Amino acid sequence: MTYQPPSSDPTHPVPYTPGPEVEQPISSSGAHAPPVPKTRGLLTWLAGGAAAVVILSIGIGIGANLDNGQTVQPGAAAASTPTAKPATPAPTATTAAPTPTKTTAAPKPTKVTYRPLSERQWKLVAKNPDNYIGKTYIVYGVVSQFDAATGTNAFLANVAGKNLAEDYEYDTNTMLSGDAGKLTNLVEDDEFRATVRVIGSHSYDTQIGGNTTVPLLAIASIKIL
Repeated sequence: MTYQPPSSDPTHPVPYTPGPEVEQPISSSGAHAPPVPKTRGLLTWLAGGAAAVVILSIGIGIGANLDNGQTVQPGAAAASTPTAKPATPAPTATTAAPTPTKTTAAPKPTKVTYRPLSERQWKLVAKNPDNYIGKTYIVYGVVSQFDAATGTNAFLANVAGKNLAEDYEYDTNTMLSGDAGKLTNLVEDDEFRATVRVIGSHSYDTQIGGNTTVPLLAIASIKIL
């Protein structure tokens, strides 16, 4: 008798296809051995039935989605891959504008004041010029020597603190030095007015072989009288 498995769908019975007949082995006693079950045909039938059920289920689901106006997206059952957010660019380092350097205006030169002197005040300066270094005054005098021995930027004169009536009244031997350009027109016996700054005392050798010390004045300006 041939075995026919039941159909999973009563409306679509699966026809049975007989497999090849298997000869029954005969035992050593001459009796037939128990029949070998036809498992290959059974497995084939079960696989076909399972595939039919899966296809039928997919068809039913697609039909239901179409009826509801929905479109079935392929791979919808697969887990959605999260969209990678674009990396935020690192902020560009900005360099602060350098603080402008505050420029300090050059200090205005201090205006130098040249003081007039009395006869007595001048005598104090001439007595100890080192005590008055840097002081500025107005003096008067007469050129006593201005030659190759003194050079082009210095000369000897008899000086006083005031403008005197007679040349012989100027009695303090003094050395004066300044810019040679300012002294170009000055010669011996010229009477002058000069603004000066006290340098201190100065010693020099005389023409007769001696040595003397006199006040030394730096000339700021000079005028021939």
